Amino acid sequence: ASYYTPAQFAAADGSGVETLADLNGKTICVGLSTTYETWLNGDLDSLGLPAASYYADPPSDVTIIPLQTDNECAQQIQAGRNEFQAFLTSNTVVEAAIREGVAIHKVGSPVFSENLGVAFDRAGEKDPTSLVAKVGEIIAAMHADGTLSGFSMNWFGEDLTVDPTK
Repeated sequence: ASYYTPAQFAAADGSGVETLADLNGKTICVGLSTTYETWLNGDLDSLGLPAASYYADPPSDVTIIPLQTDNECAQQIQAGRNEFQAFLTSNTVVEAAIREGVAIHKVGSPVFSENLGVAFDRAGEKDPTSLVAKVGEIIAAMHADGTLSGFSMNWFGEDLTVDPTK
């Protein structure tokens, strides 16, 4: 993986949702067809993540409201809408919304971590093997010399290149 993104719940300030246990039976917003929606539905096998990447079980008896993007969940709260009590997205999206003044707070700790990297179309007409190998070499060098860590610190204020399961 090139970097790791923790999945984080957030709720509107004053919502009464403060802990992961408070999410049971609630309505939760997620981006449509995201890993967050898959996790909330309890379909952990299809996520393909190592067992150590899961830090909590999905809340029970939730109603899911999928919006086109994760950011729309925070935007709905900012607009004063209250069709859901919390949302699940990347910690980086939650942090950005808080920095932008959206009146939300994190609910509990991250619930899982995604192992992310560069995607390639392996079904295309051209064989991507040499490109995959070269990009892999470049990313490995950027890990080794600290370039990826530097980018992460610059853009996110934390080093997302370190495997949180180790």
